[in-house]
Amino acid sequence: MKKLIELQKHFPLPDITFIIDLPTETASERMKKDGRTEHKFEANIEFQKKVREKYLEIKKYFPEQKIIIIDGSKPIEEIFEELKKECERFYI
Repeated sequence: MKKLIELQKHFPLPDITFIIDLPTETASERMKKDGRTEHKFEANIEFQKKVREKYLEIKKYFPEQKIIIIDGSKPIEEIFEELKKECERFYI
């Protein structure tokens, strides 16, 4: 993770970052239901779990950044309302 952050250090940081979190198995089921062709990284559930873990740890690497993790297992309308609420809170 530290190496990846080091490679990105010259890029500007966003004002706000949203991570829509979803359990790996649920994400995999949704992708299959949508008829997507499974990519080799998507086929490896253990790899996906590790990637998810790293995304959820990102706040500890950027404590000064506004990073909001949203529960992606909620209905889409609730996710939208939460995103909207956080944007209004941040920008207004």
